[in-house]
Amino acid sequence: MRWASRERGASWRASRSRRAGSCCCSCGRLAGGRFLERVPRAQDGAPREKMGMAGLFGRNVLLVLGGFLMFNMVLISFLSFSPTFLQGEGMDATLAGFASTLPMLVAVASSPLFGVLADKTGRLKALMVASMLVMGPCAAVLLTTAGPALWAAALVMGVVGLGAPTMFLIVYPSVVANKDAMPIAMGFLVLTQSLGQFLGSSIMPAVLGAGGWAAAGAFALVLGLVGTALLALVRLEAPAKDAAQRSK
Repeated sequence: MRWASRERGASWRASRSRRAGSCCCSCGRLAGGRFLERVPRAQDGAPREKMGMAGLFGRNVLLVLGGFLMFNMVLISFLSFSPTFLQGEGMDATLAGFASTLPMLVAVASSPLFGVLADKTGRLKALMVASMLVMGPCAAVLLTTAGPALWAAALVMGVVGLGAPTMFLIVYPSVVANKDAMPIAMGFLVLTQSLGQFLGSSIMPAVLGAGGWAAAGAFALVLGLVGTALLALVRLEAPAKDAAQRSK
């Protein structure tokens, strides 16, 4: 009798525990469901605006991209072939490599400087055109000269010419009309950089084969001048500082 009573008691307690557990699970599911219903889901049913291509290929955009293309063609031309020319003139390989990359070393200081000048003066177009203007002549010297003029050209390119990337990054977003499609526009800017470096390194060997180092220097000079002419045609809005001064 006692054993049977203990058995019935244990069975009743187990049953009660199962019912309590089932009740807790049900309450948990109910509470969890209500909680999840109250949590806003940002992505469910939220319409996403599609980034169109309109406004990405306006006149100013194409001119800036064209100038950026010329800049990269000039840059990769002297970086790829100037060491070869300098070694052919009897310069040590280590020194030739240093001379060719000296503009990049100087640009460590000049790139932030151009950003400061752009902010202080607001002369975005003038700074962009000036930096592009010196690229062609300096590259031509780096491809044809191994004397003191080489070092002068490397320094001028580093101080002035390689301020161009800073100016391109400042000016380009301002000429893109469709600001909502800026990620796509920046993709085209990077594409232009890659295309310019490919074309510069691909065309220069043919130029060298046809006319030697003099032709290579002339080719870099023409590319720089073409890029300068394209950027000179860009129409930028008057800087806010100038507009404020004129209104006074």
